[in-house]
Amino acid sequence: MLKVVVAVILVGFLLGLGVGASFDSASADSPCQLGQFENTTELREFLERSRTEMVVPMKADKDGFIRFNERCEDFALALVGYARSQGKDVHFTVIANDFYQKFYHNALPVGVYHACNVTIIGNEVYLIDPATKQFWLLAYLN
Repeated sequence: MLKVVVAVILVGFLLGLGVGASFDSASADSPCQLGQFENTTELREFLERSRTEMVVPMKADKDGFIRFNERCEDFALALVGYARSQGKDVHFTVIANDFYQKFYHNALPVGVYHACNVTIIGNEVYLIDPATKQFWLLAYLN
C-alpha cells in the first residue's frame, strides 16, 4: 500500500498532475513560466545559491525571517518556493524507505517518509535533498 502511494505521487508528478505549471509554458493555474534546468551544472549552481537550509521568508519576525525547525518537509517546501521565484520547475515529493536506503545508505524508522524535491533535466528525473544540496539521478523519461 505504501509503495503504491509513493508511486502515485511520482506518476502524478511525471504526468504534470501535481502542483505547478507545465515545464515550459504558463497556464491559468500558474501565471509565471517555469523552466527546466539546462544541465546538472546549472542545478548544482542553483542549489549552491539557495539558502533554504538556513532561513525562509514567511511570516516575518523582527528580522524578516523565521528559522527552520529542521524538518525535511520545511526544507523541501522552501526549495519549491525559491525555485519558483527563480523561474525553475522543482517539485515537492516524498520517498519511502526503499528509495531512502538506495540514496542515503541507511534506513528510516517504520512508517516514516522523507520529504525532498524532484526536477527534470531533459529526459532525466533528479531527486534533490534541499538540506544537503545533494542530488541523484532517479529515473529516465521515454
